[in-house]
Amino acid sequence: MLGAPMSKEKAKQRAHLLVERSVELKRFRTAYPGSRERFSEIAKIAPDDLKPTLEHVLELMDLRDEDDGAELAQFFGFTGAETKLAAYLMAGGSLSSFAKENGVSRNTARNQLQVIFQKTNVRRQAELVALLKDTMNSFE
Repeated sequence: MLGAPMSKEKAKQRAHLLVERSVELKRFRTAYPGSRERFSEIAKIAPDDLKPTLEHVLELMDLRDEDDGAELAQFFGFTGAETKLAAYLMAGGSLSSFAKENGVSRNTARNQLQVIFQKTNVRRQAELVALLKDTMNSFE
């Protein structure tokens, strides 16, 4: 017995792990040109609790190569504000300077960073930047 269907958030986490563990996303798509169609076939016959995960993998596979910012946002489920903060930190900016330059309080920026930490399963800003850079490199 499979149990209760997984939540959409759990399905996204599972899909992220699937993609992370395969190979770099772009290499995967290039190395296995029929993989999108095969995943689609599998999604049609998969148990209900796996369908959201497979559908999310399909969404990730459909992302355009030139749209890395959107890929990063979609990959981790970031909002626009979170994507902007993540990009700023990746470029070497500080949380305080981000808040000042974007007209938000430091507490707002800190809250956004905490949400980003939750979405990426990291605890430190240095870990976040390393993860984001590795993920961006996988889209190249």
